[in-house]
Amino acid sequence: MGGLSVRSPPANGLSVNVSADYIIKQICKFIEPDAILSERGISLEKQLVLRACEMSLMMYFSVKEFKCLNHGDFFEFVDKYASHFPDEIQYLLAGEITKKSFFEVSMLQKQFFIFLRQAMGNMDKDIVVRPENISVLLRKQFPLIGLKVTVNDLHENISNIIKCQEKNDPSSVSFSATLLGNISRGSLTHHEKSEESSNMVSERDGPFGSLGHVSAKDAIECLLKAPMLSDLKSWSHWDLVFAPSLGSLLEWLFNQGPIDKLACIVTSDGRIIRIDHSATPDDFFKASIQGSSFQAALKLLSLLDIYGGSYKAPVSLLKCYFQQAIDVLSENFSNDIEWNVNSSQSSHVQRICFPQQSKLAVVNDSSTVLKCPNKMTKNGECRELFDELSQINKSYSSISVFILECLGHLPSEFRSFAADILVSGLRFFTRNASEIILHECRYVSDRIMLHDIGLSLGILEWIKDYDNFISEAALGIPESFGTRQMVSEKRVTRETPFEISDFRHVTVSDTSNEAFTSELMHTSLQLKDKDCEVQNAAVLIEQIRREEFGLYSDSAENDLLKKQHDRLGRALNCLSRELYSQDSHIILELIQNADDNCYPENIEPTLVFILQDNGVIVLNNELGFSAQNMRALCDIGSSTKKGSSGYIGQKGIGFKSVFRVTDAPEIHSNGFHVKFDINEGQIGFVLPTIVPPCNIDFFSRQVLCDTDQLHDTSWNTCIVLPFKSELKSGKGMNPILSMFSDIHPHLLLFLQRLQCIKYKNMISNELVILRRESNENGIVTVSLGKDKMSWLLISRNLEPTLIRPDVQTTKITLAFPLEESENAKYKAHLNHQHVFAFLPLRKYGLKFILQGDFILPSSREEVDRNSAWNQWLLTRMPDLFVSAEKSFCALPCFHENLGKAVTEFMSFVPLMGEVYGFFSDLPRMILKELRKSNCLLLDGSCEEWAPPCRVLRNCDDQIRNFLTGSLLQQHLGLGYLHRDIVLHDSLARELGVQDYGPEFLVGLQSSICNSDWSRSLDLEWFSCWLNALCISFSFNASKYFTPANAEMEVNLIRKLKNIPFIPLSDGSHVSVSEGPVWLPFDISTLKSEAGNVLKHLPGLYSKLKTVSSLLFSTEFVKSGNLEENRVENVIRVLVKIGVRHLSSHDVIRNHILPSISCGNISGTSTDLMTQYLFYIMIHLQSACSSCKTERVEIISELQKQTIISTNNGYLCPLEKPIHFSKEFCNPFDMNILINDIDIEWNELDIIYLQHPTTQSLFNGLNKWRDFFLELGVTDFLQVRSVEKNVQDVLDMDPMSVSIYSDVTNGESVIKDWESPELVNLLSALSTKKHLDKCKYLLQIFDKMWDGCYGLKSKCHNPFRSGEQLNKLESSFMRCLRKFKWVVSSLDDELHYPQDVFHDCKAVHSILGAAAPYTVPKDNGFIDYLAARSSFCL
Repeated sequence: MGGLSVRSPPANGLSVNVSADYIIKQICKFIEPDAILSERGISLEKQLVLRACEMSLMMYFSVKEFKCLNHGDFFEFVDKYASHFPDEIQYLLAGEITKKSFFEVSMLQKQFFIFLRQAMGNMDKDIVVRPENISVLLRKQFPLIGLKVTVNDLHENISNIIKCQEKNDPSSVSFSATLLGNISRGSLTHHEKSEESSNMVSERDGPFGSLGHVSAKDAIECLLKAPMLSDLKSWSHWDLVFAPSLGSLLEWLFNQGPIDKLACIVTSDGRIIRIDHSATPDDFFKASIQGSSFQAALKLLSLLDIYGGSYKAPVSLLKCYFQQAIDVLSENFSNDIEWNVNSSQSSHVQRICFPQQSKLAVVNDSSTVLKCPNKMTKNGECRELFDELSQINKSYSSISVFILECLGHLPSEFRSFAADILVSGLRFFTRNASEIILHECRYVSDRIMLHDIGLSLGILEWIKDYDNFISEAALGIPESFGTRQMVSEKRVTRETPFEISDFRHVTVSDTSNEAFTSELMHTSLQLKDKDCEVQNAAVLIEQIRREEFGLYSDSAENDLLKKQHDRLGRALNCLSRELYSQDSHIILELIQNADDNCYPENIEPTLVFILQDNGVIVLNNELGFSAQNMRALCDIGSSTKKGSSGYIGQKGIGFKSVFRVTDAPEIHSNGFHVKFDINEGQIGFVLPTIVPPCNIDFFSRQVLCDTDQLHDTSWNTCIVLPFKSELKSGKGMNPILSMFSDIHPHLLLFLQRLQCIKYKNMISNELVILRRESNENGIVTVSLGKDKMSWLLISRNLEPTLIRPDVQTTKITLAFPLEESENAKYKAHLNHQHVFAFLPLRKYGLKFILQGDFILPSSREEVDRNSAWNQWLLTRMPDLFVSAEKSFCALPCFHENLGKAVTEFMSFVPLMGEVYGFFSDLPRMILKELRKSNCLLLDGSCEEWAPPCRVLRNCDDQIRNFLTGSLLQQHLGLGYLHRDIVLHDSLARELGVQDYGPEFLVGLQSSICNSDWSRSLDLEWFSCWLNALCISFSFNASKYFTPANAEMEVNLIRKLKNIPFIPLSDGSHVSVSEGPVWLPFDISTLKSEAGNVLKHLPGLYSKLKTVSSLLFSTEFVKSGNLEENRVENVIRVLVKIGVRHLSSHDVIRNHILPSISCGNISGTSTDLMTQYLFYIMIHLQSACSSCKTERVEIISELQKQTIISTNNGYLCPLEKPIHFSKEFCNPFDMNILINDIDIEWNELDIIYLQHPTTQSLFNGLNKWRDFFLELGVTDFLQVRSVEKNVQDVLDMDPMSVSIYSDVTNGESVIKDWESPELVNLLSALSTKKHLDKCKYLLQIFDKMWDGCYGLKSKCHNPFRSGEQLNKLESSFMRCLRKFKWVVSSLDDELHYPQDVFHDCKAVHSILGAAAPYTVPKDNGFIDYLAARSSFCL
């Protein structure tokens, strides 16, 4: 930080007038941004620094407070003149730096917040962000940079980051460390390696040159041509081509924001790698089956970025895809092998796992047989089998090479993530996957790569090889670490093919782990399959008891069988109780089973629940149970619901859940009358017992009291659930009542057949009816009594052959809740909805219902996030959601107003952070699809759709009047959003919709100025644009005052300074960066006197870059809104970007002085130079407060320039002596003195007196004379002051050495006076003996000595020991005495001054007329030249 020297106090001691420019200069000296940043590592504390600066200024100017400088409060001054400071000072003053940063990191604040936001986006919301987490991530991302991380007030500030993370603009750049997060959840991970501090290595960019000016558009076009996985910085030669114009690539990418079709990742080694912005998991599968390791690596890396990190990436789906890809590749490698293993178990595995008849799986599964080579030899199969294994080894080798190549294409920090997926895929087929991959390493670099991955993931085989590698190096075995060094074959190669036992068995999971579903009400379609029509239900039940449970009617149950039954019963009892955490799932499971049933035609499929004080009755008008249904009910894992439609039914114990409320449920259907009584033993869960029939008609007639339905409906199935004893007393009924209260009409939306559910509470005599009605256009209405809700259902059938080959199709559905108004129009009903897996699960924060055939854990309340099937279904949801917009627009109520349809649809779009759990990444996926689609309607008479990035919103009619649609389309490719479409700010920002504001306006102006359009736009348009920009700046400052907005405004102002949009009075357009630009004098703060002078200086005024006065014309101003303040707004913006008010002082400081600086006056006309000096003269002689402190500086600057016109051309006053001519009232006739002698004599040109401005100026001659005197112009010889060493002066005057030797030292500095002009003159006169000229010279010196030259006869200054050197003659004085130039009265010769006498009375009385007296007689001047005025006899 700089300092300020203290000045002497002002004369009045109270105040001093100082110009704003001078104060700004002193502030810039005090604030040195580079020094501050290097010391602190973060932005300076604004308040403290500015306060210190204010105190320093007060000391410098010796005032009590800053207001004494006549510029108001210090902070007001800084704010008012912010645009006059250098850019780096502006940035520091504008940034929000009043609070101490909680992370002191030498990193741009914007980049750090993006980095932190991305890291938090890849973490579970339950994880608490700690300082060490951020520190570790920073070290991972920047291992080559030494980071000193200190933490302050993290817990106070981290919440602000969380709140602001969704308000940040999206970016095309992702940091690798934030994407990887913690990979420990991978199946290969055994431990997580701790972070270690890396060596600090500084890296400096090399020198670069420019190949010409390039624009952002040029850079984008270049980057979009870069190959995938290439380093954008190296490929584009950014530092050489683009950096001189656009700056560093990374900073430019951050400031540029999202770039269409461009995505990249910053790696820890500083590379900026391009990735595929549109990659999908399907693309990874395609690349894998095609054997393209490069494309597979590209898709993996791209997906990691697209999903926002490893935590959200569909790892299970990718593993499943790669397993399938290995199977396809293996088929391609060994398609000529005939397989002879046909065991039933192998065939079963083939059908379940792979539709392609996977040979790898068959061999793996057959390994138990192949372990006996002797036995196989007897059968003649051994040789054939080993040939087949040899082929398998070859296919494994090829796949391993594919994996190695894929890993090699990736940046090092991403290899562990990819290896977790790829190695898991190969390990599915052989447990020796790690060894096989290691075996295929051909280069040292491959081994080192595997060592790094092994240490990260805990792969023991690769860690062991690492130990061997180190041991070999320690033993001195030659080993090059070059990237392409071949690996010695003896090191890794296996001598024999892999053993049969190397292969992992592919077996069906144990039933105790899968717990297959069985149902209560089975579909009557099963009546037509291989089981015949039931002839005798009682016989079938007895057959089941005998064949399935070993119970015969004529024998007792033996002890062993009883133990087995009890064990099975206890397991079922435990599972039935733990299956659901809520009792309501019992009812929901019964509803699901009823929906699976088949119903007669022309009836309304209905399910009835009747609640009594002793139990629940369930009625269903289905066709009834079949024998197969009954057998499945008495078994586990043989549900009849399985099929190709997609419903999974994995748990297989749906009906068993009723045992939570009953000990003996009864089923009466189609002749079957049984109960499952656990009171008779634990086997009662699945053991049927015949019971007497139930009178179903009684419930229909006596309970429902519905005579019409009694005749029209046949209740073919009745389930009786008598309550357990503990539920019949006290508060036992509360959970039962709660169970029925959870039945919601929404569950009818996704049922296939069931249309009506009735609930009759006999205790309270309450009847609830839920009904579903389907309308046209996909609208489904569900009702609860008289209350109705409409839903728009969008469905799609999928073919999941890759994920679940046993399922041919599955359906996913989205249901959007709509409220119907009186005029038959719909609007969105925005409440959080459940996710459905045929039954409601839980709410995830979505405003629409999402239905899919999800795999569920045992609780059936959550979606299994690690299921590849679920991840695959999730990837299909975004496209279905986007397609729903067409359905909204197709609704009749929106035919005349599509904008309203888009508004209602967009209100359902989920935003990042609103959705949690398994579906937390769904908003990002939906937003990505919406960004790519033409989902927004443009304003206009024709129906035109556009992607969000091509749409502009928040523009009123005034804006649209001067920013026409053609203008937007031509320069920015944008169109106005339809007037009826309303988007939430957060949604518009996430979609990439262009917001009207300062950034948009500046971008538009930049594009216009780079084209020829600026010539076609009139001044009224520029006036409107400036007015709009001012209003936009003010709006942002008042509504969104944040550090980011302050920084954004500074950046925009900096950009505007380089855009040539300012219309000048001469019709051209310039930018502030090209030189000072001024407001016209008629609206500026110019003083009236100086203004009148400027009007008479057309040459000067024309050279000033003044803004066209028509820009401020009141004819442009219209009444209403803020138009009345347009002129003020235009001026405010122009001043903000650096346009100056036309004050005389500023004109001199910022235009005239730079214009006449060294080398800048060539080609300048004499008239213009005269006007420059005239303007300066008039101003310096005015009462300018700024000139009181800067006058000396201005005069000094003028004296250094070649600006004064003379008889010998333009001269510099400091370099050449300049003198007044007789026209400037010089009292001496210099022609008498200088005629006929060879000497240069420079006289002022009379053009200054002849100029029209002088003639109209009162007392103009004297004003010019005073002005030139101040510049150093003299009437006679010019004598200059020079600093010399005292010893040098004494050496020229030996007589003085003895006098001053005791008071000086050799290093003392003295102010001497000398006149080269005098030397030349005296030399010429003495040589040619011009007696008359010498006489005239003596007269001039005699007249001017006392008032001018006498003061320069002695040297001045330094004193020592209190004794001043005031007797030492100056060089000017010695020059007068060393030449013969004085005329004597005795002869016609010239004499030294010391050889003649002064003609005074004392001398004349003694010597009389015989002495040599000076001629002419002087008035005492000759006494100073050592002429003798006395003598001793």
